[in-house]
Amino acid sequence: MRSMQTIPLMDIAMKQADALRNSEAIREFCLSKYGKLPQIIIGHNLKQKPGRDDCPAILIPRMGKIEGEDNREFRYFTLIGWMIVNDQEIAEEDVRILQGLEESDALGQMIYETLCLLNPSYPVSESHYEIDAVEFFPQIVGEMQLNIIMPRTMGMAMKY
Repeated sequence: MRSMQTIPLMDIAMKQADALRNSEAIREFCLSKYGKLPQIIIGHNLKQKPGRDDCPAILIPRMGKIEGEDNREFRYFTLIGWMIVNDQEIAEEDVRILQGLEESDALGQMIYETLCLLNPSYPVSESHYEIDAVEFFPQIVGEMQLNIIMPRTMGMAMKY
């Protein structure tokens, strides 16, 4: 029987989680701002949602892929979320700035850069990135979907 070309989604998620856990920039940022390392959570349990005490947190709640024998390229995506708590405001002239929004964006940028550099053979081909300082305030949440396109290779085992 011929084996199919496929990459398990959990292989990608685990590699991403390891990179996030081992990122010196993320570790230093979270320790300096929040006094603890971020929790990294793969999956999402609606009955035990991460909350204020779990922050900072980085989540990989959803993954997906498009593969198949007729495809010239395979497409994978992971949804990455992050969450911090900071309700402080600073004022610069006539502008009030929610400090947590700046911190959330800084953490999101570190997550993005860490995951973009994870596998140079298959770089992130597209991302959708947003931050929400309204719905769960004082938790500031961010979310990005990272899309990776891999060309289909003839007769080779695929690995991320």
